[in-house]
Amino acid sequence: MASWGLGWKRSSEIFHLTLDYGDLADGPPHHHQQQPPPPQQPGSPPTPSSAGSTPTSSSSSPTARRSGGSGEFGFRIELDWSAGDDEDQVALRLQSQLMVALPPPHDAVCVDLSPRGEGDGGEEGAVAVEMRVVRRREALRSVRVARAAGSAAGSGDGAGVLSRLIRSNLAPAPAVDGAAATGVPVLADHWRSVAVLSLCNCGLLMLPVELTRLALLEKLHLDNNKLSVLPPEVGDLKKLIVLTVDNNMLVSVPAELRQCVLLEELSLENNKLVRPLLDFRSMPKLRVLRLFGNPLEFLPEILPLHNLRHLTLANIRIEALESLRSVTVQIETENNSYFVAARHKLSAFFSLVFRFSSCHHPLLASALAKIMEDRSNQVAISKEENAVRQLISMISSDNRHVVEQACLALSSLGSDISSAMLLIKCDIMKPIEAVLKSFNEEELESVLQVVVTLTFVSDHVAQKMLTKDVLKSLKTLCAHKNSEAR
Repeated sequence: MASWGLGWKRSSEIFHLTLDYGDLADGPPHHHQQQPPPPQQPGSPPTPSSAGSTPTSSSSSPTARRSGGSGEFGFRIELDWSAGDDEDQVALRLQSQLMVALPPPHDAVCVDLSPRGEGDGGEEGAVAVEMRVVRRREALRSVRVARAAGSAAGSGDGAGVLSRLIRSNLAPAPAVDGAAATGVPVLADHWRSVAVLSLCNCGLLMLPVELTRLALLEKLHLDNNKLSVLPPEVGDLKKLIVLTVDNNMLVSVPAELRQCVLLEELSLENNKLVRPLLDFRSMPKLRVLRLFGNPLEFLPEILPLHNLRHLTLANIRIEALESLRSVTVQIETENNSYFVAARHKLSAFFSLVFRFSSCHHPLLASALAKIMEDRSNQVAISKEENAVRQLISMISSDNRHVVEQACLALSSLGSDISSAMLLIKCDIMKPIEAVLKSFNEEELESVLQVVVTLTFVSDHVAQKMLTKDVLKSLKTLCAHKNSEAR
């Protein structure tokens, strides 16, 4: 609250910059949040990351402290500024404060080992040891910008000052003897070693291009901002492993993202993505893909993602063990405006995974088998004939795990007479007959489970499915070497 008559000052929007060096490489772990965190209320106790450094003005002195971790080296510098000040002036002031806060370089012993043969005057298998002392400072590894605890939320953008700092040409750190020390980079270079950048809840409307020039960046966190697009230059981050842009207003994803071939985690939850152009063929390492809470009209092709083990989509969260033998599925039915009007809690999910061939992905196949264990879900999918046909098509997959999971799902679905009749109508016996004639032991066992279920659900269903060709194949299996098949 502000009162101009009494001369009260409106609370400032203060940003807090944390720089971690050396062993403080990753800073505090980044925990994925399903929902945006509630805003910090004025007067609330400061969070641990800012405890002891909550700013009271834009001219707060920088703090630097040594790491308390297990590593021998590592330190942290914390700087604050007010969003109302001129960004160029703030950047100049922070440059000076940073120069003062940086501890002097220290002596480090470097040991070089090299093989030494008989020709060098040594015995065979001998190793030459060379030791030297160099002057160096721990490299900057993690940069985090966030609104300070108790700070008012305004229209400020914390990344503007940071981008000015990064592109500034600062002087080299002086050595003890006044000359530039060997092995000590100029301060302008010290940004290049950043591996982790977090700009969460900074009010970002756009990501400054300067931040995409951090060539060694591995983790980029941009959650809880106002981004509608990402710059195409994000594709220049060749070392990027983790990218999270949850709770923004993204309407598209740059095609250049496919150049980030080392990505293992991509999180784009709660945005406005409708038809994202994501090419996953160049991202073989991707293990985590989060698209929860987006009004998607179709799912990008995920079949190339052989290592995918965590997927959120529509209002569904799926996570599996490495072997895919155990999978958990969480279905959210509340607090999501995109799915309130859906016919069923799984309608949006079914429309995405059964539209093309996505259901043939092993992770989704496992999830569908799990989902079909619930009777209400069986009823829901039985009302979608296209979904049932796609489920049946999974029996013909080249992936044995997909065949196994499809048969589990179909066995659950076929335990009801009306659903069993729908399966017969959708020609379930055609792919089943193909498997029965193939004599593939693992697939035989899975398919026979479906046959048994349909046979005993009712006499009418049994008459429809047990044709002469099927009976002939079953009779042949009576002599199969596998006891389970017999």
